[in-house]
Order: sequence, then structure tokens, then C-alpha cells
Amino acid sequence: MEQYDVSVWNVAGLNNELVARTNNPLERFNRELNDRFPKPRPSMATFVGVIKTLSAEYIQRLADVPRGRARRPTRERIQLPVPVDLPDDILDDSDDDAPAVIELPSDSSSDEEDGEAEQEL
Repeated sequence: MEQYDVSVWNVAGLNNELVARTNNPLERFNRELNDRFPKPRPSMATFVGVIKTLSAEYIQRLADVPRGRARRPTRERIQLPVPVDLPDDILDDSDDDAPAVIELPSDSSSDEEDGEAEQEL
């Protein structure tokens, strides 16, 4: 099996907006909300104003989708430092064709009772 150097897969040193992004919508909203406040502990008036503005923007975005006015934001393409060649046989590197089944111990007493009842029959 071929091994790759850390510099190939580690994106910590890349200065790119996409690297700092997250796929989790809740995390993204949290980051967007925090970016809107001028200081860590805003006044209630500032907080309400930011929430009103943010909600109006989301409502407008939702309304624009069916009208065809909303578009996917363009993002900078990431250029990795070293191209990676994957071997052709990577599609199937398993030893056998049987699916892997992992049985986990049950933490529920009702499962154990059901198993005992089946054994008695």
C-alpha cells in the first residue's frame, strides 16, 4: 500500500476560505451569526437588529430560489500542492465479497429477555 506524506493531505497550511468552511449547517449559521456582531457581548438592541436583518436575508433568499434569482455562490478553487494518483484497483480492496457484519452487545435488558424467550421455545 502506498503511503502519502502529510504535506499531501494536510490542509492546515492552506490559506483558503473553503478550508475554514464547515458542512454542518448549524455550525455555518453560528459562524455567520457571530461574524455579524461588532463585539462579543452586544446590547439587546444590537442583537435584535442583527437577528431581524439576518432573518430578512434568509426569507429573501428562500423567495428568490423559485424565481431563479438565487444562485450558488462562486468559490475559489483549491489547488493542492501535489497531485495524487490513486491506483486502479482501489475500487475493491476487500479480501472477500461477504459484507462485514458487526454485532454489538445490547445494552437493553429487554433484548436479553427476548433472546432467552426464543431459546426456551
